[in-house]
Amino acid sequence: SGDSGGPLVDADGEVIGVVTAASSGAANITGFAVPIATALDVVDQIQSGVETDTVQIGGTAFLGVQLATTQQSAGVLLGGVIDNTPAATSGLTAGDIITAVDGQTVTTADELSSVIEGYEAGDSVTISYTTADGAAQELTVTLMDGPA
Repeated sequence: SGDSGGPLVDADGEVIGVVTAASSGAANITGFAVPIATALDVVDQIQSGVETDTVQIGGTAFLGVQLATTQQSAGVLLGGVIDNTPAATSGLTAGDIITAVDGQTVTTADELSSVIEGYEAGDSVTISYTTADGAAQELTVTLMDGPA
């Protein structure tokens, strides 16, 4: 425990990987590491400043919603909002159902996350939603930097 992010070295002391995770709860623990060549490729990509499908430079866009434990097919049911986030300051509340972001329909939490990931912090998006009492609404929010 606590070795994640540390170097994986061979018998000669050469770094051959970066430790990322380990199994737990068994007598025999299996460790997992990213090969050093792969890790260095990611470092080079980050240093180039060019994002790819697998490498994001900087923070992620964040709306600040908490999802309800149960969902429905009409949209993404909110269990609450996080204080001092775009969701909270916009007036979204527990019980609201997000149905679209910038006109793109969302019916699952994964779809909502995927759509928000397509934006950058500072981007403004239009959220279509249904209030807990059934009224269809729209509002525009400016996304913020997500947590690290």
